[in-house]
Amino acid sequence: MTTLDKPNMLDSLIEDCIYYEYTKAADPIGSGAISTIPFAEFGSELHETGGTRIIPLDISEQLGCESPATSPALCANFVRILAGEELSTDFNATSQIFYVMRGSGCTEFDGMDIRWNTGDFVVLLIGKETRHFASTDAAFYLVHDQPLLRYLGVKADTQRFNPTLYTAEDSLRELEKVRKEAESVNRNRISILLANKEIDQTDTLDLLRK
Repeated sequence: MTTLDKPNMLDSLIEDCIYYEYTKAADPIGSGAISTIPFAEFGSELHETGGTRIIPLDISEQLGCESPATSPALCANFVRILAGEELSTDFNATSQIFYVMRGSGCTEFDGMDIRWNTGDFVVLLIGKETRHFASTDAAFYLVHDQPLLRYLGVKADTQRFNPTLYTAEDSLRELEKVRKEAESVNRNRISILLANKEIDQTDTLDLLRK
């Protein structure tokens, strides 16, 4: 059967089409075309009590998207690991970053042992099983972009950078440099961006000191 002989598929090709007046698409939140991210509060008691576990800061029901999600593109989580215990995670994500709110231990990722302490930032790449071990009671704030990949229907499978550790000592030193520079030029914002030389067209995280 040639293409000309096949049944007309026009109806199936156009049934999902939507047409927006331009200003609604240019300002989708203001126009109401998409919903705003609602306010939600997640208290510290979530990571200060209970057993070893990951605690998604989940508002997916309010967002109308698949669970868990904290925004349409990201999922933020608290992670609590009791001393001497371990926790495994495995996200389909382009990357993940966690900030060690307290505690010490190490993370086993792709054959590497990454040791961390309070105040450190750790950035890991594509989704692979990751094992976290705590030497003392530990808590992370961990963010990944699995909701975005789930929405796009894709699988992260290309390594774009290496695991990266931003130690508390190095971050605070660089932040102090910026603070001293700001005194001479009267800056109204004192912050540093955590970036990676392998992906220098993007910034990882804004670290602010008020």
